[in-house]
Amino acid sequence: MKFRNPTPAERVMQLEARLKSLAWKDWQVPTAGQFEVYCGLWKEYLAAKVRAQGRPFYSSKNR
Repeated sequence: MKFRNPTPAERVMQLEARLKSLAWKDWQVPTAGQFEVYCGLWKEYLAAKVRAQGRPFYSSKNR
């Protein structure tokens, strides 16, 4: 089986599933590491949503 990169829409769905699986319960306090991973995933998810709409995503690092 040949590996292929997911389409932008597929990537959004993958990231949504990962965010939902990582989400902790209201009564749980995340550790700093967990929160950092969650924030990183959230930023990647937002960028993927923008890309799925066909617009380029520029971060401040790329300028």
